Amino acid sequence: MALFGYWLGALLQARLYITPEPGRKVRIKHPASIRPCSRTTIGTRVGHCTILSAMPDRQLCPIQPLFPRLFVLLLLIWELTTQQARGSALRTLTDPTDFVLLYDDLADSEARRSAASLGCKLILNVYQSDDPKSKSRGVMDPVVIVEAISRQAAYGLPEYGMLDFEDPFFDVLAEGPSSPRFSSTVETMVNAIRVVKAAFPKTKWSYYGMPQLPYWIGEKRDKEWLNASTELKRFHLTRAIEIYRPLIEELDWISPSIYCNYDPAFVKWQPETATRAQNRAWVKASVGISKLLARGKPVIPTVCPWWAPAGSAPYCRVVPRRLFIEDTVIPAVEAGAQGLSFWTAMSYQIRRVTAADPSTFGHERNFGTPEWRKAVVADYFEGTPPADWTDPAVTRRLVSRMSSAVVTRLRDVRNWVGGKQVPP
Repeated sequence: MALFGYWLGALLQARLYITPEPGRKVRIKHPASIRPCSRTTIGTRVGHCTILSAMPDRQLCPIQPLFPRLFVLLLLIWELTTQQARGSALRTLTDPTDFVLLYDDLADSEARRSAASLGCKLILNVYQSDDPKSKSRGVMDPVVIVEAISRQAAYGLPEYGMLDFEDPFFDVLAEGPSSPRFSSTVETMVNAIRVVKAAFPKTKWSYYGMPQLPYWIGEKRDKEWLNASTELKRFHLTRAIEIYRPLIEELDWISPSIYCNYDPAFVKWQPETATRAQNRAWVKASVGISKLLARGKPVIPTVCPWWAPAGSAPYCRVVPRRLFIEDTVIPAVEAGAQGLSFWTAMSYQIRRVTAADPSTFGHERNFGTPEWRKAVVADYFEGTPPADWTDPAVTRRLVSRMSSAVVTRLRDVRNWVGGKQVPP
């Protein structure tokens, strides 16, 4: 029934044309909730592609869904909410190297060789800094984005690519379909990913952090995924499907963010075992809903080897190896993850930590230069700050030790997937 409804909806979708090569048309599907709205076409030549844009203002116009596909939604929610009760055995791979391991940055050349020997692959992250007006306008410019990727293409593009556009897009999506800004936000994101995929078809493209489930749920944000009622979980899962389905239908692979935000040693209001169980439950829910929305596409969650803000932890410090495997990797694989994508932005972090004027890098709450300097002193300088952050020896030490920390965790993941070996 679910499969029938899914494909019936696909048959009713509208079409848009984009031409990667002059004179060659590629048919790109719209989600069922949008359609072309203008016959005015403007061709823009960017790199190796000509983009045909329906202009002047919007390429897509919202319409009501052709039918709610309620029975599909209910089936998906039932499957996910009962999955934990049924129990899920650890998935075994016929070949452990089938488990995809991606990384965005290793500053040390020897570390990159080590990662390659582990079967790890580089991923290209495309940030909002490549389309700086998108943050204030809330509109992605596909021409600007393709131009930015084209500059990278001169050196060769990797197999996997990701668009990381968060502000204000994440906040608008979280408002849900009832928000007056929702449809236009979905439209601009759908349009951008289609253009990028048509321009660079040999790379597999995704958006960062979709779908996104909140860690704390409920009206007062005082419930979590371990002990919340089935009704409350169902509400948030249903909402995630309504929000992210039109976007995920456009992606080649799915990558929810499952960063480590709560260090059990830092959470003082409950036992460490309770915090760890909560973390694992949220990871399973995030990957589980991704699998259901993906409908067969690879689910490769984004992880971070450093403690990330938005919780309670020693931000920017490296996550302990065993904790990372037991509370992030294992529950992700149990829920069906087919790989992991490591986000580090390592070279950027090293540059701002060692900058003579760190203020030129801007401020990130709980993840800025002060937090990073405090973290690297604890992790890589044995607690003693360097006398001069701009000393080249400081940079060399950070390049070596931070790269080593990430490669160690990549190896830990590979060892666990291949032989269920848990690090000390």
